[in-house]
Amino acid sequence: MWGVPDNNARAYLNAAYQVAGQHFGVGNGVTSPGNAANMADTHDVVGAWLPTMLNFPGPGSISYTCRQVYQYSQNNKATWLDIPNSTYEIIRTVTKVGASIKLDITKRSVAPSNKGETISGSKLV
Repeated sequence: MWGVPDNNARAYLNAAYQVAGQHFGVGNGVTSPGNAANMADTHDVVGAWLPTMLNFPGPGSISYTCRQVYQYSQNNKATWLDIPNSTYEIIRTVTKVGASIKLDITKRSVAPSNKGETISGSKLV
């Protein structure tokens, strides 16, 4: 799920992410990727950014944040329960660096998870 992004970022996002919302992954990425709502999120550094983000003029950066919770079902998908310690925040950022664009993604565990995990990556394009 995600909130309303900052006005500066909104123009560079897929329409489904320009307003608050959520989507649900179904199954796994091999047999049924998580695109059962407005768009497919491949969990890469680009995510919901439109190709126009490559034209971001700067200065500074724009970003959007999503929250991810892993769940399981004990009754053939009739209801879903959160897996303990499996709540994450995913932040994707676009930054103008000279004549290039830097894409960053950070995924970190957040409350109620107490694992203190963080992983990040970036790509200069």
